Amino acid sequence: MRHSVCAFDMTIGDEIVSWIDARPGALSELDAKRGEDLDFLMVTEAIRKTQIIPERQALTDRLGEMLADFKADYDGKSLVADSLRGLFAFLRENTPVRLPKLTATPQGNLYAKWSRSQRDFASIEFLPSGDARYVVFKPNPLHQGQTVKRSGFVTNDCLLSEIGDSGYFTLV
Repeated sequence: MRHSVCAFDMTIGDEIVSWIDARPGALSELDAKRGEDLDFLMVTEAIRKTQIIPERQALTDRLGEMLADFKADYDGKSLVADSLRGLFAFLRENTPVRLPKLTATPQGNLYAKWSRSQRDFASIEFLPSGDARYVVFKPNPLHQGQTVKRSGFVTNDCLLSEIGDSGYFTLV
C-alpha cells in the first residue's frame, strides 16, 4: 500500500500551525482541512472589510482566537464557515447590532448570546443550512420575578421578526 506524507504550515492570527501526516488518504484529509480553514478565514476577512458592521475589528479578532482554540481542542477541525455566513448576514441585515458574546458548539457552529442578565437574554446558534436555533429569556411583564422562555427553529432571515428585538441587539 502506498502512503503519502503531507505537511503544511498555516498562519492563523499570529500563530503558525504545522501539520504532518503519513497515513493513506492523508492528502485528501489535508485538502479538506485546509479548505475548511480557508473558507472560514475568507468569510472573516469579508467581515473585516465591510463598513456596515460596527466593531468589526473586535469581532474578527475574536473569530481568529476562536478558530485557533477550536482547532487545538478538536484535533485540527475548523469552525463552520456557513455558520459564520449566517452570523455575518444577521449582523449585516440588522445593523446597527451590538456584538454578541461568541462561542462554538462541538460541531463548529457559532453560538451568539446577547445578554442583560441570567434571566434576560437572547441566544442564537447559526446552522450551516441557513437556519438558526434560538432561545430567549425575558422578564414576564405581568408577573414580577417570573421569566418568559421562548425557543425555536427559523431561517436566519426572519430571526429578528421571530425573536423580537426587546433591546438585546440595539446599540446603546
